Amino acid sequence: MTSRQLLGTCAVLTLGLAGSGCSTAGDGATCDDLRQIMAACYPDLPADAVCSDETLSRYSPEDFASMDCNEIDDAGKADTFATWGECPQGEHVCGWIFCCEDDYAMHWAPGPGDWDIVPYIDAYQGATPQWAIDELNAASYEDLLDAVSVTFDQSVDDGLGAGSRELAVEITTGVVPVDFETFLQSMSPDTWGVNLDHYLGGEVRVFEHDAEGHVVRQAERMVLSPFPCDAESPLSNQDMTKVEEIVWTPDLVTVYWRVMYSDNGSTETDIGTVSFARYGDSDTLVTFHSAHRLRTAIGTVIPNSLVRLTLSGFFSDHVREYREIVVGYR
Repeated sequence: MTSRQLLGTCAVLTLGLAGSGCSTAGDGATCDDLRQIMAACYPDLPADAVCSDETLSRYSPEDFASMDCNEIDDAGKADTFATWGECPQGEHVCGWIFCCEDDYAMHWAPGPGDWDIVPYIDAYQGATPQWAIDELNAASYEDLLDAVSVTFDQSVDDGLGAGSRELAVEITTGVVPVDFETFLQSMSPDTWGVNLDHYLGGEVRVFEHDAEGHVVRQAERMVLSPFPCDAESPLSNQDMTKVEEIVWTPDLVTVYWRVMYSDNGSTETDIGTVSFARYGDSDTLVTFHSAHRLRTAIGTVIPNSLVRLTLSGFFSDHVREYREIVVGYR
């Protein structure tokens, strides 16, 4: 799937926010003029979004009036329409050209009964269809130097009381060409979330270490862009707060997670693992295996068939991002 196709899929998942034309404003644009124009394409653009002086000097209402929302989206990565100069500390680029205040703090805290997640994850992962296992096992080393992914629907019980439901499941794997010890020195598994591609922000709270000092229990809020270009869209960001159990062994580190709360309601359930495994003498294998049920900005459940269209691309991007962090290329 191309970036343009994936962007189109994301537009479906965010209720077609990029489907209508943008309105116009008069001459002598103010930041509010530009914000109102962009709000026609991004209705959830914060009212406190601000422009830099250079943004106002470079862009006019006429610039945006000449493009519909699809053309703005098709322009691609946010640096085409990014705020000129850095946003102030504590703010981020949102709505393509504005600076908005961050609010990525965690608004939920785990209790003692929230950590019993591993049995539920082991149960559904142990029932992976054989065809999916065979397809992954058939991947060549050259395939794994990029990323290999399968998706399917599966009955999953996340342990939160709803019982078994049909969720969209992905398994995505790829090789990082460094030995296991070097990988762990370059990117500790407990930082897996903050190093995801499309990461906009979040907060991590560590609750427990093991005798060697490894993090073994933590809670984490992560906010990910729904777009492949890392654009901020508060109502449709993938916003999730998770509990995480991390199991460390000499040849394998596995992070188990379950989403417990979603500030914007985008994530109804998300449960899975990312593992980092010794792969021969000189490689590390990264594997994501997760199950999802997502919601739109107005709270309706997104069909699994649409969710599955985005899973392979997004999790493959995460594998490539880890590769870039550790070895400097994707």
